[in-house]
Amino acid sequence: MIRMLRALVSLIYPSFCCGCRTLVMPDGVLCDACTARVEIPQIIYKTIDQYVVPIYAASAYTQPIQALVGAKERKHVHAARQLGRVVAEYAKQHELVFDYIIPVPLYWMRRCIRGYNQAVVMAELVQAYHTHAQVIHLFRRVRATHAQKTLDAEARHENVKNAFARSWRWSEHACGVALQGKKVVLIDDVYTTGATIEALVHVVAQYKPASITVLVGCRVS
Repeated sequence: MIRMLRALVSLIYPSFCCGCRTLVMPDGVLCDACTARVEIPQIIYKTIDQYVVPIYAASAYTQPIQALVGAKERKHVHAARQLGRVVAEYAKQHELVFDYIIPVPLYWMRRCIRGYNQAVVMAELVQAYHTHAQVIHLFRRVRATHAQKTLDAEARHENVKNAFARSWRWSEHACGVALQGKKVVLIDDVYTTGATIEALVHVVAQYKPASITVLVGCRVS
């Protein structure tokens, strides 16, 4: 019955490649030709607060993945879902293992304007592929920041300095119990200078997880 329903849905709502708009398998994102065009960057490592943090990126900031990142500004939540599937498949191929998935928080006002947080949408797709992990919202963005893309590297770090804090829904003790000794992955759509991720890692590291990993849709050189 489930297979029949999925087949029916795929007929009514077919899936199209996000790169060239050709038909792909149900829930597919890229056709074989566009998949071959994806440039996968090497893993890089950053030392932040005594943690060696690996930065995994499913693609370089090039087409066709670049288009999915840009679509968030046009409130295309489907693009965030497609990007989430790309990232989830990448994590599966690399056999990444983690206990908690933490999407990079968006300031509440920007989330209201956009209607969603693309990192949350992506995190939920990753969880769907990795059912042993749990999406957890322990942190919040405490102030509005300028759009990072308008700033140089030095200004980006200053822009997001102290921008994250523990969610008011969680006590210090509860955060410590949840994260201590756990494998944590931070999810975002794009990694440029790493300023935003670094600011969030500073806060996460206070609760002594076993490891902190970063997983993004794409990375800018």
